[in-house]
Amino acid sequence: MKLYCSRTLSWQVVLGFTLLGGICALAAMLYIFQARQPNSDVSHRERLALGFMVENDLAKAYSELSDLVHSEAGEQRIIMERLALTVASLIFVVLLLVVGLSLALRKLNREHQKSHNSAK
Repeated sequence: MKLYCSRTLSWQVVLGFTLLGGICALAAMLYIFQARQPNSDVSHRERLALGFMVENDLAKAYSELSDLVHSEAGEQRIIMERLALTVASLIFVVLLLVVGLSLALRKLNREHQKSHNSAK
């Protein structure tokens, strides 16, 4: 998955949870408002059924968002493993370059000393 898509999806997850929180707050306010109405035409049983419907819808939305978060966490773990492997490979290559340059400098220094000693 591309990094851009991952960032976009993470923002979608954040937005989804924010919207879910807003919907929960609105549903709770509506339920409390209707429950406090003394002359309401809605019976206690109907209010309870409405409450259960809202609760079920919220549970379903939370479940879907939770599944999305878990799947994205798995993809992020895979990306992080690949990134760790890439960084380890790059460190190994840099160490090989340092060793190669050190050997080349040592060889040049020996040749320079040989030519300097033979010139005397």
